[in-house]
Amino acid sequence: MESWAIPGVIFGVILAFLLAGLLWTRYFTKVPPDKVGVFTGSRGFRVVTGGATLKRPVIERVDFMDLSPFEYVVFGPPSWRAFPV
Repeated sequence: MESWAIPGVIFGVILAFLLAGLLWTRYFTKVPPDKVGVFTGSRGFRVVTGGATLKRPVIERVDFMDLSPFEYVVFGPPSWRAFPV
């Protein structure tokens, strides 16, 4: 019986790491820099802009909002004599 203890523990640790890796890849959500991730769930909402976070399974849902409609053009400030730079 004791001869199976060490291989059983090693197998259990490897299985736990594989399960943790599987859950990490399934619920790890990356948000691109030009989008906003809105995580909604039972506790309200979270907003992630250009980053990454873990989604709570079954509790949260993720929606993405595109930020490209909010582009704007910035002109340089006028010079000292009011001539454009």
